[in-house]
Amino acid sequence: MKPACTLVDKRALLWFMFLIIGLLPTAPLAAQTAEQQHQLDSLKTLLRTLPQDTTRVNVLNLIATMYRFNRADSSLAFATVALRLSEDLKFPHGFGLAMERIGFYYQLTSKYDKALTAYMENLKFNEEHGLMDLQGRVLERIGYIHLNMKNYPLALKYMQRSLALNQQRKDTSRIAYSYFGLGNIAQEMGDNDAFLRYNVQAKPLCEAIHDELGIESALESVLKLNS
Repeated sequence: MKPACTLVDKRALLWFMFLIIGLLPTAPLAAQTAEQQHQLDSLKTLLRTLPQDTTRVNVLNLIATMYRFNRADSSLAFATVALRLSEDLKFPHGFGLAMERIGFYYQLTSKYDKALTAYMENLKFNEEHGLMDLQGRVLERIGYIHLNMKNYPLALKYMQRSLALNQQRKDTSRIAYSYFGLGNIAQEMGDNDAFLRYNVQAKPLCEAIHDELGIESALESVLKLNS
């Protein structure tokens, strides 16, 4: 028989990793830090002990998330495994998140047509299964794809939908990043007033959730525009 503390230890470690993921920056990093590598090693160690269940899906998606900037191919591989296992388990949330990770891989590697296809399929799936927490993020991603493709009207449409949904859910973090997205679109369109306004709106939201990266980004944007 396994020690009684084993399950508790696994759950504690898993929730700790969820917390870490929530604090990860959304901007690309040049290289994996020692701390991030330690977190990845811990997740992989945990993964070897898990059965083929929803917890395993969550860990696979966490690893895919942590690899997304520095080892995009590894991120795709883990997300694909999470997708297949979620399908076998009939686990919609894990499936929807894995779909988003796969779409992000295509976005990061500048395969915008594939990314858009993946995200639109992801959005439809999330809507059909009532996954509102994932819908807002995917709408934001679609907005950025259209921004990358210089289709500003569609970029605005999807980013505004993202903002509205995030406001409906009262998701402070995602509201802030929808504002950042709208600001980025405004800047690309040459509307500096709107760029400034959206960053000013994002800053107190980032402060409320102690998002240091978001606060710094908003301040840098305002200072850059006023310099």
